[in-house]
Amino acid sequence: MGKLMTKRCSDVDGGWAWVVLASSFVLHALTYGMAWSTGVYNTIFLHEFRETKLLTAWVGSLTTAVMYGIGPIASMLTNKYGCRVVIILGGIISFLGLFGSNFSPNIYVLFVTFGIITGAGYGLVFIPAITAVSLYFDKRRTLAAGIAASGVGVGNFLFPAMIRWLNNMYNWRASILVLSALNLNIIVCGLLIRPVSTFDFSKEKPKVLDVTPFKKKGYWMLSVNNFLFCCGISAIYIHISAYAEGIGIDEDRSALLISAMGVSNLLGRLLYGVVGHYKRLNNMVIYTVSFALAGVTFFIIPSMTSYIGLMIMVVLFGLFSGCFGTLLVSILVEILGLHRFANGYGCLLLFEAAGQMLGGPIAGAMFDLTGDYSMAFYIGGLFCLLSSIAMIYPIIESRSSSKAKDTEITQSMDRHGSLILVNGSHEKSQVVNKVDSINSGNPLLTA
Repeated sequence: MGKLMTKRCSDVDGGWAWVVLASSFVLHALTYGMAWSTGVYNTIFLHEFRETKLLTAWVGSLTTAVMYGIGPIASMLTNKYGCRVVIILGGIISFLGLFGSNFSPNIYVLFVTFGIITGAGYGLVFIPAITAVSLYFDKRRTLAAGIAASGVGVGNFLFPAMIRWLNNMYNWRASILVLSALNLNIIVCGLLIRPVSTFDFSKEKPKVLDVTPFKKKGYWMLSVNNFLFCCGISAIYIHISAYAEGIGIDEDRSALLISAMGVSNLLGRLLYGVVGHYKRLNNMVIYTVSFALAGVTFFIIPSMTSYIGLMIMVVLFGLFSGCFGTLLVSILVEILGLHRFANGYGCLLLFEAAGQMLGGPIAGAMFDLTGDYSMAFYIGGLFCLLSSIAMIYPIIESRSSSKAKDTEITQSMDRHGSLILVNGSHEKSQVVNKVDSINSGNPLLTA
């Protein structure tokens, strides 16, 4: 990670860190705004190409699936070349994918241009965008991750309405052409992300390809959690507009459902970012309960036949799912440590890619078989509930690890109540706080 270690540590939690945070926010808005607005294009492509819902759903599913699936490659490139170079490369590739989609004569060409090429470009942007925030922030990492990830909500709010407006004013090909030009701002944001050094990487440099995260059972269960949740989230983002049109809601208001999810997701991410900043609260428990509540909204959606009722459900889903992009960062750092964050996140995205690839088409197949979306949303809700259950083991493991650390700290105190502290200022502050709670009157001797 040599290219990540050229700026002063004073940049962490201040100075240029705020520019990086703003850039990451915009990058999240641009990439996810497009990737998670594919439900709007799903209805457009259904009318344009007259293919089955299963086949058409693959276009939107591929975009997000490839975006996640390329994660390990993005991680390796980030470790080798740094965040800036990889983000710029991703911006160029995603531009070419969207620009090429303008000339697609059929749905199969869109699989390649809109799905694979565009998704690959977004995947190269996503990992270094969130990694840069993790490097530039230490004490405020969870809050910063929440602010950066809230760009997803802004993108989800703006893009569906923008796509419908451009499609109504011109046509879907012109809308994609405009969005490809807008995508070039990814390159600008990449140029603003300067390399940074941190004490974590001065101790242990990450490997270009590191598979050690899979040695941890907690990481495996987190991977299962991400796979199952992405199966569910793919179903709602791709098919909610088509479902709304099926019950008599017009196209423009159907697109607003995705925008509403974006706004509530934005608020959710900010809320979870603030809540996760308080150390006394268990982020894993909050994360798990939120996933379960998101799953419940799936089961209620098929009973909603009014626009207001449907709007309430998607807003609740967006709010609860806001924990996904916000708390996941701190949970992954807790399980793996910061020095394995990029590789761990990259490998985790493979599971998210599989979930995104399967969820939307499975929901589409359920419609083709049954003639309605009820079973599709029930299955999506089941996926979310199972993803919540998968987090039980990491919670137990985390609590056991915390108790072991408490015991180790207590035993490390000598007969005078002194303690020798090692390894990095962030770990030091955590240990100091723990010792203070055990014996506030004893002096601490740092080494």
